[in-house]
Parts: sequence; C-alpha cells; structure tokens
Amino acid sequence: MKRSTRSAGPRACALVAALLGAGLLPGCSDVQKTRLFAHLGHSGAQHNLGVLYADGLGVPEDVVEAAKWFTRAARAGRADSQYNLALMYTEGEGVERDEGEAARWFLKAAQQGRAEAQLAIGVIHANGVGVSEDDAQAARWLKLAADQGSSEAQVGLGMLYAHGEGVPGDDVEAARWFRQAADQDHPEGAYSLAVLHSQGRGVEEDASEALKWYRLAAEHGHADAQILLAGRYGAGGGNAADPAEALGWHLRAAERGHPIGAFNTARAYERGTGVVEDDAEAARWYTLAAQSGLADAQFNLAYMLAAGEGVLEDDAKAIEWYLKAALEGNAPAQLNLGVHYDEGEGVQEDDVEAAKWYRMAAEQGMHEAQFNLAILYATGEGVPQDLLESHFWLSVSEAAGNRTAGRVRGTIESKLTEEQRAGSVERVLAWQEEHALPTGDAEGASFPGS
Repeated sequence: MKRSTRSAGPRACALVAALLGAGLLPGCSDVQKTRLFAHLGHSGAQHNLGVLYADGLGVPEDVVEAAKWFTRAARAGRADSQYNLALMYTEGEGVERDEGEAARWFLKAAQQGRAEAQLAIGVIHANGVGVSEDDAQAARWLKLAADQGSSEAQVGLGMLYAHGEGVPGDDVEAARWFRQAADQDHPEGAYSLAVLHSQGRGVEEDASEALKWYRLAAEHGHADAQILLAGRYGAGGGNAADPAEALGWHLRAAERGHPIGAFNTARAYERGTGVVEDDAEAARWYTLAAQSGLADAQFNLAYMLAAGEGVLEDDAKAIEWYLKAALEGNAPAQLNLGVHYDEGEGVQEDDVEAAKWYRMAAEQGMHEAQFNLAILYATGEGVPQDLLESHFWLSVSEAAGNRTAGRVRGTIESKLTEEQRAGSVERVLAWQEEHALPTGDAEGASFPGS
C-alpha cells in the first residue's frame, strides 16, 4: 500500500493565493508557506507537510514529524492523512507499532470511501490483525474497494467466494472477480482464473483458455505460473518440448526467489539442458534453492561440494548441507551422510552415527543404505554383530534390485540355520508389504569406498 500524496484542499490554496496577491508572504518558500498554513490549522497543509517530512522533500526526512502532521490532519477528517497514519501505525514508522490504531484509522478512511483503506480494512478483518477476524466484514469492505476498481480487492473477494468464507461459496462469482482483476493484468487474478478454467469451476473447462491466463500471470511476474509454463515447455505439453524456453521460465521464477525455479535452473545447467553445461552456475542456483530450505537442492549442493564440481571441494560444508537435507527426510542425503561418517570424510569417523543415518535411509527404501547397514551388522561396527539382521537387510536390498547384496547374502545365509533363514524371508515379505516404498536409487548416492 502506497502513501497518499494528495495536495492541499482548494480553500487552503485560495487563501495562500489571496495572501500572495496581497503581498503578505514576501520571500517565503513553498515549504515555509505550507508550514505556516499547517500551523494555522489548515488540514490540507498539515497533510502536505506530513508528506514533505515523510519523503524528505525540502526538509530533512523525519517520520516522527510526519506522523505528527498526519495525526493533526487525520483528526480534522482528512481521509488521505487517516490512511497514511494507519500505514505508519502498521509499520511502526514515526509512531510505536500498533495494529489496533492502524485498524481504527484505516476504518475512518474507508468510511470516507478511500479504496486503498477499504482494501486494507478488508484484509485486516480477513486476517484478524488488530480486530476480530470476521470474513463477512472482510467481504463487505473488499466489495466496496473492488467496485471502485481495486484489482487487489477483486482478487481478495474472488478468493472469499472460491472458498465460501464470509459469503456463500460461488465459483461463478469468484471467476467474475478474478476476471476483472486479470483484465487489469493482475498476476494473481490471472493465475486464479486459469486454475478455475483448468478445473472447470465457475467457467467452462478449457485448457487453452487456462494456458492463456497462466501465460499472462507468468508474464506479469507470477512465479507459480512461470513454473507451470516451464513444466509445459519441458514436457512439451500441447507443444513441442522446448528446453531453452522451459529454462527461461524457470530462470524468471528463480530470479523472483522461487526455490523450485532455482532448483530446476541449476539442474538445467548441471545437465546442459537448454543451455551450455556449467557446473559453477548449477552450484550457484542450487545454493539459492538450498538456502530456501529445499531438501533436494541441499542434497545436490552437498554432493557438488563433496565432489568439487563447480565449487571448491569442501567436505565440511558438504556435511552441513547433507545434514540439513537429511533432517528434512531426504533419503539420499541420509545415505551419503552415513558414508561420510563411515569413512571419516569431513567428520570424525563414527560407525554409530553411520549406522544411524544408514538406518534412516534404509527405512525409506534406499537399497544402497540397506546394503551398507547390513555390512555393519555383519562386521559388528557401530551396531552389535547380528548375522540374522544382516541377512534381513541384504535380502531387502536384493529384492530392491541390488545384485551385490544378493551375492553377499549367500555368504551370510550359509551361517544361518534353516529356521533362521525362513524367519528372515517372512520378515522381508512383511517389511515390503508394510513399507510399499519405491526403491531409492538416487543419482549421487554413495557406497563406502566408492
């Protein structure tokens, strides 16, 4: 929401003109004249003086002084000052942050018909900030602002109709308000209208119409729409696949801070898809996605750090990113973290820690981790030696497609009784039925010593 900069009222301007004509204000600057009439109690001059102090125009910037003059004009009933003062209470500029006071001044300005204030008080009621949450009041104020052409209010009102909050659920009404916002090139309005067309809610289901609005939203900076378009071009949905075009949309989303856009941009550079292969660029974009908390990006960045691909090799930093991804449940990261502890790369060798991370990845279906955990049970490193447990994990790993596990299992099996072997087979079948997980053969996942 932008601060209002409306000029002084006509009566104040007329009085200034009369005094100037009479020669009563010789040599006064515009700022001095504004200050004079502000002190004389003219609300227009008080508002303008507040704007001057807020923006540092002709006077040193001073938000406290700005708030003082906006308050005087607001108390005199100026809607633009009431709105500006509400913003200052919202942001804690020149006054102590006070959501209740912000709501009070937004309401006063809204009651005088200011669309920005009606939008603000509608959002405040929807979120319950400074006032009690009240979707019906939110809908009322958003409707008033939407009727004045506020595209933000039109989107907000459309959302209320789409979800049946504060108004009866009505996809036709939602689509109508989204369309009005989209016609003003509002990216969220266009995106929401596209979603309705893709689902046939409130409008005819129409993939081409949906794509038209997704594109408009993307062209106006909607990151989710950009990701969707990138996916269409990457898969060739309705068009010939165009990796370069897909990358372009992923890149635009990435530049807006979208972690999926950054991740897919990195992957394109890593694989040379639609662009010249460049590991350094890949690492840069993986870093941005990883910093946003995307576990897959954290894993890929860790792998590049461990391998020295596109970045200087740094096992310690690799461990940091593997750990972040592993704690988010990323199975390949859990596996590779286990390998680092198993071999003492970037961390002190610790078989107990290795076994812990192998187990986590193994439970998620990573056959490499299942094999590594089985070896630890066979040798008694990090866990008590247990050939039956080793046989179980080797059998699970083999069933997932690991032929090496099958060869080792034969050696372990020769040391078990027939009863133990039969019990292990039953346990494997029960485990597979319980987990029903896809096998986790991830690129970059490691075996000890590989």
